[in-house]
Amino acid sequence: MSASTNSTGSWRELESPFADVLQAVGISGASSKEQHLTAAGPCRGKNYAGDLLLVGRAVNGWDAGWSRPAAADRGWCVAQARTLLKNGWSEDGNCSLGWVVQDRGHDRSPAGAPTYNTNRSAFWQVAQRTLEKLKVTAPDEPSWSSVLAWTNLYPVAPSEEGNPSDSLCENQLPTAVEFLKAQLRILAPARSLWVTGLDWARPFLNGIGATALHENTSDPYVQWIGSVPGGDQQCRLVVCKRPEAVAREPMVEAIARGFGGDLPEA
Repeated sequence: MSASTNSTGSWRELESPFADVLQAVGISGASSKEQHLTAAGPCRGKNYAGDLLLVGRAVNGWDAGWSRPAAADRGWCVAQARTLLKNGWSEDGNCSLGWVVQDRGHDRSPAGAPTYNTNRSAFWQVAQRTLEKLKVTAPDEPSWSSVLAWTNLYPVAPSEEGNPSDSLCENQLPTAVEFLKAQLRILAPARSLWVTGLDWARPFLNGIGATALHENTSDPYVQWIGSVPGGDQQCRLVVCKRPEAVAREPMVEAIARGFGGDLPEA
């Protein structure tokens, strides 16, 4: 079941704003301790039809990592952005989000290499249950991740582990806001779920022209509901708390109500 019939644009339209983010980091961090970095662009599942754009904070280990000074060169930034965007757009017939379901329940590959077991990830469990609750996918549908698009607020993070520091966030924030605006325009989602917490989301909400319908920072599940331009339509946007320490099903119920138009009591 699809909530949107909008077609999406090309990843090529995101190349320049993504390169802007990388270059902003490269030219601003000569004295920073964070010198070995990684970058991640949006992933558009091969069956994505505009139903849901999932947004996280940042991601580690997405590529092999690179030295921060390399990103001071514009040519390097454009090439890196092009590679990451093309790989994320599922144009080769493979789903760029297939890994979400491929290694579920397995901590190691058949060859013995460590894998990312999304059964252990509250983030991806909430994403799956939200799609089911919205009736975008059937319960336990094997290829459920293929209908998503996924991105992060901050494209650049430390390569090994941890979220970007305050300074690394500040270095990329203005360009990251513009990059996220471009992603909303190109991906044109009917809904977007930000599993970030409102503290991380607020600088972006202020920068992308979001309109608030409800805000409650003390809510145990959903902290902000509103809308934002997404392609040629308004995208319904829900910001929830990080799910690691909260009850999963009540959170998913609250998210679904937020997308359905039912606003919590203030």
